[in-house]
This record gives sequence, C-alpha cells and structure tokens, in this order.
Amino acid sequence: MPSRRFHAKSRNGCFRCKTRKVKCDVQKPVCGHCSRRNEECIFPQEPTRRLDLLGDANSENDMSAAFTESHLNDWAPLATARPSNPDHFLLQNFLSRVTPIVTHSHSLQEIWALRIIEDGYSHSHLMHGMLAVSALHYAQTATTSKAEADYYRELAIDHHDYSVSLFRPMLTGLNAQNFDPLYASSILIIMFNAVFLGSSETSPSSNLASDIVSLCQLAKGVTTMRAQAGDNSKLYQHYRVFNGSQPPQLPEGINRAISAIEKAVRCLPDFGHGSDKKLVYLKTVALLRYTFYGFILNLEHPALLFVWIAMADPDYLDLLMAHDIMALRILAHYGICLLQIPDEWCLNNLGKNIVNGVRRIFELKMGWDVQHGQQTSRWRLDQKSMAVLPIHHRTELPS
Repeated sequence: MPSRRFHAKSRNGCFRCKTRKVKCDVQKPVCGHCSRRNEECIFPQEPTRRLDLLGDANSENDMSAAFTESHLNDWAPLATARPSNPDHFLLQNFLSRVTPIVTHSHSLQEIWALRIIEDGYSHSHLMHGMLAVSALHYAQTATTSKAEADYYRELAIDHHDYSVSLFRPMLTGLNAQNFDPLYASSILIIMFNAVFLGSSETSPSSNLASDIVSLCQLAKGVTTMRAQAGDNSKLYQHYRVFNGSQPPQLPEGINRAISAIEKAVRCLPDFGHGSDKKLVYLKTVALLRYTFYGFILNLEHPALLFVWIAMADPDYLDLLMAHDIMALRILAHYGICLLQIPDEWCLNNLGKNIVNGVRRIFELKMGWDVQHGQQTSRWRLDQKSMAVLPIHHRTELPS
C-alpha cells in the first residue's frame, strides 16, 4: 500500500479542504479542489487585529493573548444583494463571522468550523440554531437597509423556533454520541436569547425580570449538560480556577462598577425592615466579582460570564421578579460590566438590554408613583409570564 503523501498544514485553507484533510491550494475565491467538485468554497476570515482587555500590563500574560481577532468593527458586507439561497449565505456568515464570537480559543474555533458544522447536516436542531444566530448577527451588524435587517431578523426568529422545537425532545436521549451537537445547540440558544432579552419596547410593562429568570434556567441547563460531558466530547474544556490566592486584576471600569454597588449594599442597615435582604444582596454582588475573576483567568471563554446568571440565588431572583430596587440596581451593574468588555456582540447586547430594561422599569415606576402620589411601590410580575425557554415571535421584534 502506498504511503500517504505528506503536506504542510495551513491555517489559511478553505473549510472544505480542512474537513477532507487535503491540502488546499488557497486559490481564492474558489480553490482547486472545490472547483473540481463544484462545491461552495469558504475561507476563514484573515485576522485583522488583536484585542487586549487589560492593556500593557498583560503583554507577558498568555491568557490575554487568548483574545482572538474581532470581526465586528471591521465589518465588510458578504453580499451586496439578497442571496438566492439565504441558508448558504448564513452558514458562510456563521463560519467566518460568528464562530470567532462563540469562543476565542483557536482550537475550539476549528472544532466549531469543522466538526460542529458537519454535525449540523445530521442534526437539524443544530443547523437551525447556527442559522438563527447567524441571521440575528447579520441583521444587527451588517451595513444594510432597515427592510433587509428586518428580513434577517424574522428569519432568525423562524430558525430559532425550529431549533428549540427540535432540541427539547432530544434532551431525554442525551448520550456520548449526540452530546456535542446538543451542547452546541444549547450554547446557541442561550446566545440568541441573551441578545433578544427584554428587547420588546411595546410591552405594557418590562419583561426583563422574567426573561432573566428564563435565561437563568437555560444557563443552569447548559451547566448541567457540561457536567455530563464524556471523554469523547470535543467541546469540553477545563477552565482555570481562582483558588483564593491573589485575585486577578480587574479592568478599571469593571472594578469601579462592582465596587460602587458593593458600597451601596454595605451601606444598607443591618437591622430593621428589609435588613434580611442585605445578605442576599451581598452574596449576589460577591458572585458578580468572582464571575469576572473567572473570566479574566479564561479570556478565551466569554461564555463564562453567564455563570453569574446560572448561579443566581433563588431569593435574589424572587426579589428581581418583585422589582426590588436594590436587586434591579445589582442587575444593572452586571449589564454595565458587560458593556465594558470590548467587541463582544452577544455580551454587549445582553449588557445593553439589561441596562435599558432596568432604566425602563425605573421610568415606569417613577411615573406610577407620581400619578398615585407615592414615594415607593412594590411590583410583582405575574408568574405565568415566566417561560422556561423564550420563543420569540415577529410581533416582538426589537426596534
């Protein structure tokens, strides 16, 4: 049997050649192999710049180097007109634009670009999930008309609803063979809902609190799935942990925001009416600080910032549902911290939606108090509005 020909590995080859493990001649826009096979040829986007969250202090820190290139500020439209096959177009957008957002680990990006994309052809829930996030990303980041953006936003919602409807029944049969496709789908579902969270401007009262509770339940589910990962999982990664030694230095803006809400909570009375809530506030703010410690230690894994939501104290969530003022202030500071992280499409949108949602609640509350001549009021949302997994419809499109 003749020996297999050796070829040098290239990071610049197209995704099809990487999947087939053959050498790509990197002839753009269509390489020789794809041209002969009459296949769509997709190349990974070339890196443009590297982000540094912590500045010059991290020049010798390999964790800082884990931040991959950002593709959001250097947007160039992939097409000048609506493609004849939107799904192919969205899959190309997912490969070149969304994959670097899901993870900043180069090894995981390659798994998403090769293994997970291939899994999508045999797992419909995963394919619809990828197309949903890709369509939403394109609608929000592409330089295009409002009509075009609305078209892709509607397409995103349709794909998301299909993904969720196919995903739910599969969870009862989780095994080593389908773990990675289901785990990947769960990540995409939480990304989609994070971007859409509390985004309805037409609701008579803000649905932010119930959306946060829904996102918490979803994040807990992702955490539970991760704990069941077997040795064969390609997506499972070990995280660096903070073991109580010298904590990592937080960026100035994030540290300032957390310190401000810590100070506000500590100033609350230890005795008297409402003092029993102070411990809940303190635990929640402490979790906020430790969540960002974990992120700084694992900059290549931005999904770790969902830990604060996944591990939220049930008592805190009850206070949030009751529109407790301090609980809302803590939530707003979480959003402010997310906005301090540069060029993170999903997390920045989550932060923006949280901050705007809390602002709307306060504005509504102030208007109600003025109308009724009261200085304070306590609201409690209808528990029936709590969906375990939000499914959005066209009537709920954000403006």
